[in-house]
Amino acid sequence: MQILWKEKKAFLAPYIHFTLFLDYDLTKWIPFLTDKPVKHYEKGQIICQQGDAGQKLVILTKGYAAITVLLPDGRETLLHYGMSGCMYGFESTLTGDPYKSNLRAVEDCDVVWVCGKEVTERIKNDTELLASLIDFERRRSKLYSRHNQLLCLVNSKSRIATLFLGMAAHIGVPEEEGILLPVQVTHQQISDIVHLDRVTASRVISGFLKEGALKKKNGYLVLQQPEILKQYAATL
Repeated sequence: MQILWKEKKAFLAPYIHFTLFLDYDLTKWIPFLTDKPVKHYEKGQIICQQGDAGQKLVILTKGYAAITVLLPDGRETLLHYGMSGCMYGFESTLTGDPYKSNLRAVEDCDVVWVCGKEVTERIKNDTELLASLIDFERRRSKLYSRHNQLLCLVNSKSRIATLFLGMAAHIGVPEEEGILLPVQVTHQQISDIVHLDRVTASRVISGFLKEGALKKKNGYLVLQQPEILKQYAATL
């Protein structure tokens, strides 16, 4: 199984950038986390809201959350998902400007809040911490760039297949049946990510299930035959 998983990881490696799940080494934020209370948010709760005063940095320590933007026409669009170690609101914390996006718990989440004054004081005296903050922002920018590349794929099957391969490369868990995606993502969430209507996304996913590329297991998706998905995915 271990040898087979190494082969699968090598197979998936080229697609790892096509994931909208952003995590980071939580130990990098120890100066911010020490002696701070952890606040718990239930699935579906808003953690931060677009337009609110951006006076605190938010660090996700458990669970995963959606970062979205409310457009002028009232539509909400997904930017990415944050997982353990993900940081939110750095720019607003420094400038004092309102948060530019929403942060909503997709599953139960734990977060730590850090006031802007502490953030400013710490990065003045801790170059390693500042370097980690800059590195995180760099990774986030790269994730947005890859998302744009994903949306440039004309074919709906290609977008969704590439997304699933990217998720498997990033967070996939090896099982006897294949590669488990350990987060429950709805058809609506997938359609939001790849900018397709939900009906189209559902039809594509149903087709992959019928072909045996995917299977469902207790509400989660398993990549049963990722080789099939690769036939539809972006050419790398």
